[in-house]
Amino acid sequence: MPGDLDRDVLETLLQRSPVLRELVDEPRRKPELVSALDVSRSTVDRAIRDLEGLDFAERVDGGVRSTLAGRLALDSLEEFADRVGATTALSDMLRHVGPDSGLTPDVLVGSELYLGEQPAPYQVATRLESIIEDAASVRVLKSTISNTGSVEVIADAVVDGTEFEVVYELDLARFLAQDRDEARARMAESDGYRAFCVEEVPCDLLVVDRHDGETFVVIVVYDDDVLRGMILNEGEAAVAWGEDLYERCRRSAWEITPAFGGGDAPDELAPFNPDDGPGRGADSPGSAGRAGDSAGEE
Repeated sequence: MPGDLDRDVLETLLQRSPVLRELVDEPRRKPELVSALDVSRSTVDRAIRDLEGLDFAERVDGGVRSTLAGRLALDSLEEFADRVGATTALSDMLRHVGPDSGLTPDVLVGSELYLGEQPAPYQVATRLESIIEDAASVRVLKSTISNTGSVEVIADAVVDGTEFEVVYELDLARFLAQDRDEARARMAESDGYRAFCVEEVPCDLLVVDRHDGETFVVIVVYDDDVLRGMILNEGEAAVAWGEDLYERCRRSAWEITPAFGGGDAPDELAPFNPDDGPGRGADSPGSAGRAGDSAGEE
């Protein structure tokens, strides 16, 4: 059966991958394989027979080399191992990311992990602040706040020219508008800040554009509104995922920037009623956001 054959191929590939890896760059003779892998001649003989049986290796000029199929199979195995390794390493963090995020294993390969652990849990927030300070533009999905100081850093960066666009989860947006923070009011009165509101975001996310034109994404993880850590990745798959997720949320959001401006203007709170937003009607689902435990920003 195909399923049994697939398992046999995978088991053979896993077991014989050290030998196959030695055959990729150039043909090798059996004594060379015995020496390089520190195994017996009989082990090498069995490995070569198994790989030949799958057309992953072939004999040439008294030696053995990988076939094209063998090289492709080894590449697939190593890519699979990278994905599993990345997912396993981040499993504790990933349980705090919503299932609607569309996160896939290839998004996680090559990620840098930053944890808010003792004795210096503040280092994650500090790293986030430095990312924003150095950015040309930042697009954000935001459901939670935990650090009272970051809003000042963001406001200073916006005033200095960083473009900052954020889609807030509905309950958080209402909370922040009522807080009337002076730093956020400064941002709202500038040309570099736009705030939007959506009923729910799948995860807290930053899509960061650097001044050199490169882009990377940061997944920010909270647990009970406490900053647990962040996952940073500048790989092509991660950036494509982050930009797509942000745009999906942005398309269903409505703008609320004026609600964060200075002065008392009760009418400006109307945008927080989803029925009053663009494309919103009586059938809109209720909000499911959370305001966090602080009056500050990220």
